[in-house]
Amino acid sequence: MNFALALIVFLIIMLSLAYYIYVLIRRALHVFFPQKSVKRLRITAIILAILVMVPTFNFFSSWLIIVLHIASFAIVCDILYLLTRKWLPKKVATLHHITLIPLLATACIISYGYYNIHHPIKTTYTIETSKAIPAVGYKIAFISDLHTGLTLYRKGLEKYAREIEQQKPDIVLLGGDLVDEHTTLDELQMAFDVLGTIDSRFGTYFVYGNHDESNYTNDKNYSKKQLDAAITRNNIHILDDTVTPIDKHFTLIGRRDLSLAPRKSAAELMKKVDKTDFSLMLDHQPVETTENNQLGVDLMMSGHTHAGQIWPAGYVIELMGNVSYGEKKWSNMQQIVSSGIAGWGYPIRTEHHSEYVIVTVKPQ
Repeated sequence: MNFALALIVFLIIMLSLAYYIYVLIRRALHVFFPQKSVKRLRITAIILAILVMVPTFNFFSSWLIIVLHIASFAIVCDILYLLTRKWLPKKVATLHHITLIPLLATACIISYGYYNIHHPIKTTYTIETSKAIPAVGYKIAFISDLHTGLTLYRKGLEKYAREIEQQKPDIVLLGGDLVDEHTTLDELQMAFDVLGTIDSRFGTYFVYGNHDESNYTNDKNYSKKQLDAAITRNNIHILDDTVTPIDKHFTLIGRRDLSLAPRKSAAELMKKVDKTDFSLMLDHQPVETTENNQLGVDLMMSGHTHAGQIWPAGYVIELMGNVSYGEKKWSNMQQIVSSGIAGWGYPIRTEHHSEYVIVTVKPQ
């Protein structure tokens, strides 16, 4: 029933979008071909609108994002035009009628989004703890949401692996969705071959995301066995509702992803943690945060949200009461949500940046 409702809503949105694109095209044609008959212009506009809209029914097509941006900017321009048309010069009105401003604005933002997702940055955080950890503290490198095959290939991934290694991390954490349904077996093996080369004092640890096992398709490019083999072959430790002492002051709790239920409760896992240890919970999705805070988790790190990736999705996530990006301080726990080193679905990021995260944990 929920799927049927979602499908109906999607079709209504797409049909409304198709009609609006038709209106924009027809309006522009009237400017360029004022001598043509109205009937001929309407038929031409219908044909062009169909040609524009057909590729958008592929949900993973970047063309859908482009058309949505054009329509969004055009709606804003239409509202402004209706409010100011009595005072607008004729040339400005003509520019409005040919949808020039929405086209230019879309070209700019999509170009920015393409550049942005292909150029991850380093984001740093400093966490102070009252726990009795060594004076030098811990340096943690965190990578999530690579979605191998979308933007970063071997050369780019090696570049960031070496950058991370230069930070001299004590531990490397891989927060899930390193691969997904579109990743080939060769790409999967390449990704973990490269990530496994990052040198650190305590090694590299991985938790599954909702996409890693390629559960959203029946035509899988790799099996769970091949995925796990590629990970463990590169000396990367898989955490699946696992409590792992890193040293005598630091315990890592790696959660099974929420989509892979059943999973153990946080309370059950925290019973295995020495309360005097600094506890870091690695969970792909930033969920159950209230419970984790009450249980005394010191630091929770997640990805999954991509910080929205396409504006304004991040604000929608925040309105739903979840942290979509950045740092949040709870009464007992500190939380960090990464935007991810790449993105999902579209090689475009118009909201926030791609990143890898370096966290320094030090005593108060």
